[in-house]
Amino acid sequence: MNDAKLREWLEIVGILAVVASLVFVGLEIRQSSRAAYDESISSDYGSIVSVEAAIVENADVWLRGCRAEELGDVERMKFTHLYTMYEFMHFMRWLRDINGVGVGTEELALDNMAWNLYRSEGLMREWRLHGEWRSHLPDTIEFQRWRGLVEARVAEYPSFEPVPIDNVFRCGLF
Repeated sequence: MNDAKLREWLEIVGILAVVASLVFVGLEIRQSSRAAYDESISSDYGSIVSVEAAIVENADVWLRGCRAEELGDVERMKFTHLYTMYEFMHFMRWLRDINGVGVGTEELALDNMAWNLYRSEGLMREWRLHGEWRSHLPDTIEFQRWRGLVEARVAEYPSFEPVPIDNVFRCGLF
């Protein structure tokens, strides 16, 4: 009888140990998820600050480019570079969000890009000029899917004339 009781107690202790280890693993997963979320927020903020700093440093080129005004060769190159940074930032935010790493606001990344394309003739021109993924490579990072979603969002906007872009805030800065 003692062996049976001992065996029962050992089974109970074993079950409690398994439950305790599952609780511990759950807490570790929660902590890792929170750390990934915090890192995503920090990375997102860092990206925004970097892009905004570059745009502010070249505000004259950015504003004239957004308005689709005439740019010299060097200014054109600067504007294209700024645009590429800007587009990539929105794409990466969306990509992180759909992969569960970001803050879960994939709609925000789509909306921001679409709204600014809709309102800026210059940004829309760049969007159209640089829309092709490397045709010899498969689109494994979903760039074309993102572009399609942004295009669909732009198409949802009314056909009236958008508010003119008269300052940096109105041309895509947050």
